[in-house]
Amino acid sequence: MQLRLSRQLLTLSLCLCAFSGALLAQKIQINPEAQQKAFADARALVPDTLQWDFSQVKEIYLDEFAILNEFEDGMLCIQDVVTGKCGFLNEEGEWAIPLSLYLAGRPNEAPYFQNGYCVCRLKNANNKYDWIILSKTGKTVKLPHVIYCSDFSNAGYALAIKEVMIDKYQTRFRVVFINSLGQEIMPDIYGNKLHKEMPDRRFLDAYDMNDGLALYYDFVADRWGYFDKNGRKVIPAKYQSAHEFSEGLAAVQLPMDSDAPMKWGYISTKGQWTIPPRFSNQPDDFSDGLALVQKTNELFVYINPQGQVVSQDYERATPFYHGYAFVRDTQRYTHYCVNTSFEVVNNNEECFIQDDAYFWNGRKVYLYNASLGTYDFVGRHVIVNGWKYKDIQGDGGRMGAFQITSHPMVRANNDTFLGDPIRWAFFADLTGKVKFALYLNEF
Repeated sequence: MQLRLSRQLLTLSLCLCAFSGALLAQKIQINPEAQQKAFADARALVPDTLQWDFSQVKEIYLDEFAILNEFEDGMLCIQDVVTGKCGFLNEEGEWAIPLSLYLAGRPNEAPYFQNGYCVCRLKNANNKYDWIILSKTGKTVKLPHVIYCSDFSNAGYALAIKEVMIDKYQTRFRVVFINSLGQEIMPDIYGNKLHKEMPDRRFLDAYDMNDGLALYYDFVADRWGYFDKNGRKVIPAKYQSAHEFSEGLAAVQLPMDSDAPMKWGYISTKGQWTIPPRFSNQPDDFSDGLALVQKTNELFVYINPQGQVVSQDYERATPFYHGYAFVRDTQRYTHYCVNTSFEVVNNNEECFIQDDAYFWNGRKVYLYNASLGTYDFVGRHVIVNGWKYKDIQGDGGRMGAFQITSHPMVRANNDTFLGDPIRWAFFADLTGKVKFALYLNEF
């Protein structure tokens, strides 16, 4: 792969991000050969059509660091592994929140910002962790009596569990919605119901508001329903399983004791059946006016909003995104990229599907159906606009990793396989302009 590298690369100035409370290593002279190798490794990880500009790179040096998440709401969580302190960089490589916070992440999770706030646990003076709401300015709001809290939804609410002491021997639990100030809101959904046992955290999520409705789980009825932006229960909790709304429809599953036990169908925002429950396998959400459904013979077809099958059978298939999907033919066992008329627009190696992934120039690329996109899935080139994938991640093997995230920012870093530390990481916008670089302070 050949990418343009600015002639100013060798004249990059060294800069040290100094800030209050942050622990950064002292400014040193980087080894030019090591730096050039890092650039070369990064260039080898990206598509040959994305031309990176290294002419103005803000450089940040740490003794040892970990990248705890990807850009979300313009914030990237970095941990100084030596001190254990965390901070947040913005998309320009500036420390929006210095390396000053002792955060405790939930299992396999790191704090994510949404609409200017994130929920996390912060170590207090007693070496215990309090649940807090953290703003982009670094201000915190403590959440008293909260023992678990979800991330914020796109509508600005989170779902929390509060511990209630009945007496010195008895504890009960309440499920509540909170806003960015930590105040309880939408009391009609869960009320003041006290639970003797800890509510199942698998169902504790603040779902996004789509098409004016959001999912909620009734812990007493053990069913799913929907509420509106005013916190009113619009569609009662009566479904065994349910999806968020997309294009005005939501896939829901009837409970076992219903007339059509455990079947899936689609409802409107009024709670009316638009496609009666007749699918045994869980269908996908609608996108581009089409939904992917797996038949009982394990083949896939696409249906329209009236529930009519509008495609041939496919052995494998992906949902549509901005007019295109990947399919595998049942006869030739060939992979194609098709448009919404199911016309083949590409049949080269980029169309290969494997376990919710396809191979892009020899690397496995994982598909995520959210937020923003960057790759022309007809198999041609990287583009700035038009695709809605949260994360496109290339597996570069021992060499490193390349991914495009929903912020949007492009990231390339050396390999962390088998526990190797990250020695460098570059972050760029989707035009290929590298904004900042993280380095181990060892060259």
